[in-house]
Amino acid sequence: MAELTPPLDFICVGAPKAGTTTLYYLLKASRDICLPYGKENPILHTRPSKGVWSTFVSTNYDRKCKGLRGKIDPSYWYTSQFPRILSSIFPEIKIVIILREPLERFISHYKMLVRRGKIQHNIEEYLHNVLHNIETLRDNLDPSSDTMGASALLSSEYLRIISEYLRFFPENHILILFIEDFKDPSRIGRLIANFLDIPLLSVNHIPQKHSGEISRKKIILWKAFKTLYGLPLMRSIGRKVIPLRYRKRILTQVGEWIVEHEGEILIPNSYVATVREYIEKKNRGLKRVIERSRRQFPEWVERYA
Repeated sequence: MAELTPPLDFICVGAPKAGTTTLYYLLKASRDICLPYGKENPILHTRPSKGVWSTFVSTNYDRKCKGLRGKIDPSYWYTSQFPRILSSIFPEIKIVIILREPLERFISHYKMLVRRGKIQHNIEEYLHNVLHNIETLRDNLDPSSDTMGASALLSSEYLRIISEYLRFFPENHILILFIEDFKDPSRIGRLIANFLDIPLLSVNHIPQKHSGEISRKKIILWKAFKTLYGLPLMRSIGRKVIPLRYRKRILTQVGEWIVEHEGEILIPNSYVATVREYIEKKNRGLKRVIERSRRQFPEWVERYA
């Protein structure tokens, strides 16, 4: 497949619920990096034509920005075919990966899907359906077809996903970060600057876009916004009146109000144990892969030797 132009210099592919939004806002403040107006817009997994990609770049990036062009979108993380597609259209691209303790990440991801109305909260039915179809889902799932919410479980298969990227990209084109790295602003700035070969990022604090506790007023506003924006007439008016860059910012911001409101979604310990067993099985050997990056890693990695 032909390479796309203008090129994409780097992409953060995930994992979901591991700090990608924080990274987006951190890098958005740098003059040396150009990011789209909105964080998530899965277009690359569809193998876009040169014309489609060129239009996407011209409408989603600030034309005045002269820095490295990047994209942060965990929608691609669990898609088996994406590393191969990415290497064919952007063979020199650099990959940023952020990892979080995989069981903790799954629980957060599952609750997010419930909150967004993607799936119903029935963990027993969820695990039955996903685990009985996991092989088919793993090979065929993409951001537009995840009706079962299988991405929550598949996204914690770190060993499979990282190994696939290592098949198509050299090790020095892949940076593995951990959510724990964000505790030290200067460290995260140094790691990214060294990897992308740009001036040192001045990071005095890590942007906190998720406050955790969401007010009832914001939840009502978010649901009202979703309902109104779902009406064809309102969507048409919005597209004519509100510029694209501002529409994406609004959608990103109001979406964040609801994502972290997870308090009353409970998962019984027996089902947590089932997921833990699955994740440990699928990530056996992960430590050896991470050790190849010569990075210090958090304690949870030791469990996946």
